[in-house]
Amino acid sequence: MIWVRGARAPAKAATPTLVLWGAADRVVSPEHGQSYADAIPDARLDLIETAGHLPQIETPQRLLDDVWAFTSDHHQPEVGTVQPVSP
Repeated sequence: MIWVRGARAPAKAATPTLVLWGAADRVVSPEHGQSYADAIPDARLDLIETAGHLPQIETPQRLLDDVWAFTSDHHQPEVGTVQPVSP
């Protein structure tokens, strides 16, 4: 594991998790991203080839597209949460 504090916390994640990482990150290498993904059950690592350390700034549309696709693939509406509105 990469970090010292909270090293066990990711293993407790109970939902599908998307780990996005810039493939050209020279501050924190993509291997760290793989370590994060490996530590979290049901996690997926997506490397953004054209991004470095700040994919949210460098490739915002790609990041948004990846997040949107991931959440769309994993969205499961809960039964009984929608209530009809009376006129």
